Order: sequence, then C-alpha cells, then structure tokens
Amino acid sequence: MIAAHHPLKDRGETSLQTVVLVPVVFLLVFMCFHVGAIFHHTHVAELAALRGAAVASALTPSSDAQQRAVSEVQRVTGDLNSKLLEFPEVIFRHDGVHVTVRVKVSGPVSFLPQIASANAWTPWESFKQEQYR
Repeated sequence: MIAAHHPLKDRGETSLQTVVLVPVVFLLVFMCFHVGAIFHHTHVAELAALRGAAVASALTPSSDAQQRAVSEVQRVTGDLNSKLLEFPEVIFRHDGVHVTVRVKVSGPVSFLPQIASANAWTPWESFKQEQYR
C-alpha cells in the first residue's frame, strides 16, 4: 500500500535543497570563468615570452637587447590586458635566448591558481648576405 503524499511536508526539504544547491552552482560557474581566465593569461604569457625572445635573438647580447626584449614583453602584456607579476627574466646563452614571463590571473575563485607563467627559447638569428646563401 502506498502512503498518501502531502505537499506541505516538502517545504523544508525544498528550502534545504535550495540552500545547498545554489552555492554549489555558483561555485561551478565561477570556477569555469576562472579556468577560462587561466587559459587566457597563460596564452598571453606564452605570446609575450615568445615575442621577447624573438626581439632579443635578432640583436647581439647586450643590455640594450635585454631592455628591448623586456619592453616588448611589457607591451604585449599591456596590449592584452594582463599584468606582469614580476620583471621578465631574459637570459642570453650560447644556444639562444631564454625568456621567462609570469602574469597575474584575475579570476573570481581564490583557491585556484592566481599566477600563469611561460618560458620561451629562441635560437640566435644568423644573417647571411645574399652572395653567401
């Protein structure tokens, strides 16, 4: 035999489900936004590191080349609405130029990563005159 179902007995259950479910749904939505922000800022850091390495590899190793690479990293991150967390690291080695960039992730969830970083390496550019190609 099935007991009769009375609608007034479900009022507390519905309220409790709403109180528990709404914050979970909002958390999931905000986490999706934050993951999207992480992907965006990671791509910005990668692009900035690649552009900085490309600029520095076309020049001879000097403080001017390092400054131009840092300026390019700052320009790219500024144009794409990202903020550098620290000064970009530009290292000149025998095999090429290594650049490390770290940017701040502006996302709504505090327990997810707040930093996106990227490393780039570019070999030295060698220019040959047309007659020696």
